[in-house]
Amino acid sequence: QVSDEETVAYIEGIAKDLQKVNGSRVVINVDVQTANGSVCFGALKAPDGRGGSVGRMPGRVNSYEGVRNVVVRVTRRDDPPPRAARAFLLSSHFDSAVSSPGASDDGVPVAVMLEALRGMVEGRIAAPIAPIVFLWNGAEETGLEGSHAFVTQHRFAATVTRFLNLESAGAGGRALLFRASRGVARAIMQ
Repeated sequence: QVSDEETVAYIEGIAKDLQKVNGSRVVINVDVQTANGSVCFGALKAPDGRGGSVGRMPGRVNSYEGVRNVVVRVTRRDDPPPRAARAFLLSSHFDSAVSSPGASDDGVPVAVMLEALRGMVEGRIAAPIAPIVFLWNGAEETGLEGSHAFVTQHRFAATVTRFLNLESAGAGGRALLFRASRGVARAIMQ
């Protein structure tokens, strides 16, 4: 078992080592966000067991303290400033459900993102056309606190215009795209 602190240190360490790579076509900025806050999940329709609903269940407030995210922004070394304002967010979470070892949910996407970052820095993957924000967030399994902290409190959040969340929905079966903005869905399906 690995703690959140060890995981944050591991991801941050890799990202900071990649900052030191000479001759890279990209520039990376590494930030570890520690946040406190609360998120309100609105009222939900109460299921009636027959596919309908019997009214509304009250919402709930989830408060969090000390949630940590690792955030890395990648830009082309020659990126003009106006273009730098529109970023693509690539996101995964490093915590896992209490009863799970976390290999598929969400260890594999964390590793995929680390390797994508490494590939961009080392030139094996093309430098991005627009900036890419890599977000490894904590406290997803307990109510999306890390995601909430990033969206509501991090300076890079305002630059994000599109995103892809890498998530596992079980350990088997075929891949499934279940939600995407129009432009992203079109690009992926082509």
